[in-house]
Amino acid sequence: MNLDYLYERAESGNGLEPYEARELFDRLNRIELPYAREIATTLREDQIGDKASLYTCLYISNECANACPYCSYSSSNKELERRTLNLEQIEEEAKAIKKSGVSNVILISGTLPEGKYRDLIIDSTKLVKSLGLNPWIEFENLSKGTIRELSQIGAEHFLLFQETYDPEIYRKIHSKSRYKNNFSRRLARGSEAYMDGFPNIGIGALLGLQEDIGLEIKSICEHANFLKEIGANVSISLPSIKGSPDRRFRRPKSEDIEKAYITLRMALPNVSLALSGREASNLRDRLFPVVDLIGTGGVTSPGGRTLNFDQKKSQQFPLTDRRSPNVIKSVLKDLEIEVVDDLVRGN
Repeated sequence: MNLDYLYERAESGNGLEPYEARELFDRLNRIELPYAREIATTLREDQIGDKASLYTCLYISNECANACPYCSYSSSNKELERRTLNLEQIEEEAKAIKKSGVSNVILISGTLPEGKYRDLIIDSTKLVKSLGLNPWIEFENLSKGTIRELSQIGAEHFLLFQETYDPEIYRKIHSKSRYKNNFSRRLARGSEAYMDGFPNIGIGALLGLQEDIGLEIKSICEHANFLKEIGANVSISLPSIKGSPDRRFRRPKSEDIEKAYITLRMALPNVSLALSGREASNLRDRLFPVVDLIGTGGVTSPGGRTLNFDQKKSQQFPLTDRRSPNVIKSVLKDLEIEVVDDLVRGN
């Protein structure tokens, strides 16, 4: 299977089989990357159009019962300053987000027993919705009843990343994580959320947990295809590891991150691709014509927009691209990409 064959298959607009996506990723090199990027850009324009949506995260707590070795929120990290926002503080954060011009808000936190933060999650979702923002939900241990209630409130996006699709590595690094130690259970959460009322499901892998990115690409394609088959709109994110307390986990090369996004666009041309502010501005600028969901204006410390404290002592990880939403909009305008409030993809 040579690259020309894979290019031809991708250019048809019908996507690639998961095993072909892995082959494409493994074969792409620095010389081939510009041509592959052109194909991916054309596919994005044909399938999605010249539109993109902006999103940001609103962390309501950095307390966590899990002990993931790659995450600063780990319960084993005794140096982190823990903080859970009250509803008034969350409202101030949400108002700051609205003022910045971003409409899509990922509500997120460390993981706690559901009873400890269920009401806060429900109330935060109602609050964000009442301000005219779009609440996206990213909590891993919510019950079916809670998921349904969030859907009834008006939340339409549910996100949960598998972290890694290698079952053995997953179990090894999550063995001490109370709410994250079951690989199959986590894998099923997206489809369950769809069945419980969420039309838009976000999946992904954390690049840097293992070296075989090709495996992650193949498995993500399989996961996305399954979700599409049951009727869900799918978005995919490939954040790279950053600020890990455990030195075993290292951020991949920028070239590999770029290859991964280009491969996914060629393999899944009508799926939304989300690009985090973890990545450097020059890499993001190269990928803006390929993706359609763009993170901006984020902070990874609860209250980081409106409270006065040293964020480095309470953040999950540092962001690299710290350009404001207005600057990102200007960059996108120069690329002739229109920013819309909520870009919902169909199948």
